[in-house]
Amino acid sequence: MDVVSKLRHPKSLHGARGKDRGGTLSTQDVSGHGSSFVFGGSGDGVERLTFDVFLSKFDAEGCRDPRYWVLPLTNFVADWRRWGTDFDRHPLRVFPTPEVPDEITHVPFGPDYDTLLDRARMALLAANSRNRLITFEFGNALGFIERLPDYEDRTEDLLAGKEHTRPTAVMVGEVKVDSREALDEVARWLRPDDLLTLLTLATGTEVGAPWIELRDDQGRLVRRFHRQLRQARFSRGHRIIDELPFEDGEGSDTGTSRLISRAFKSEELSQPALRVAILHLVRSKYRDQSLDESLAHLCRGLDGLCEHYGVASKISRRAWIRIRLRP
Repeated sequence: MDVVSKLRHPKSLHGARGKDRGGTLSTQDVSGHGSSFVFGGSGDGVERLTFDVFLSKFDAEGCRDPRYWVLPLTNFVADWRRWGTDFDRHPLRVFPTPEVPDEITHVPFGPDYDTLLDRARMALLAANSRNRLITFEFGNALGFIERLPDYEDRTEDLLAGKEHTRPTAVMVGEVKVDSREALDEVARWLRPDDLLTLLTLATGTEVGAPWIELRDDQGRLVRRFHRQLRQARFSRGHRIIDELPFEDGEGSDTGTSRLISRAFKSEELSQPALRVAILHLVRSKYRDQSLDESLAHLCRGLDGLCEHYGVASKISRRAWIRIRLRP
């Protein structure tokens, strides 16, 4: 990276990656820096600069306006029981669903009807073998969560304790406004902390994201915000929501789908006290802790809610009145 800004006590950094990388990395949040010399090889005598950066962004070259937002999810472990036919041709699908020719799916009546019908069923099952999505409403559009290609291996490493933080899935939705702006503006309508809190509540373990991406209608990268969002160690907890479909005529809703679609519309979700209480609730059910630690998490979460909603002061005031009225 070719540094443009001065390096004596830098607070911001603006650099251009090579043309093969196709973009610019910049930051206004340099917390520290260091330098060292490289000895040996083609880089002999070259000074290497290292920067500690809390927040940075990468702007890709030659891309159009953003159409989709993307959250790579870490430690997201869930059941995938429902087909997602609304996103078969989506540009950001990990496993695009193959099209089955009409001559296979259209089965005419005749002497071979049963054989052709079985063939059509097997073809559809094969085409949708990896078409497992968790869909949700975001704004006026639908989004989806899809597992990564080696999801089983990654989750097995987490459950066995071999790894403590692993990307396991990707969350995709449509942008609501013109999103060529700073992270603060994106966070106002995306509310990534709220989304991760809901996924944490649904799965029973803390779900994080290493960055936020904005991509165009072809799926190409437009901008990436590098800021870790709740990168906690994986701890196996208690899953309170099953991924079973609702039979109430609302499409392909499952437990997590319904939770995100409805809870995200609530303004209360953005209250820090509620997010903290949800985290304490989830942590109280971790398997690798004592009963005292579980009770401590529950009490701290309840205490925070009481303070936020003024319940503690109301109770104490009533109790004081009862004490004063005693003969």
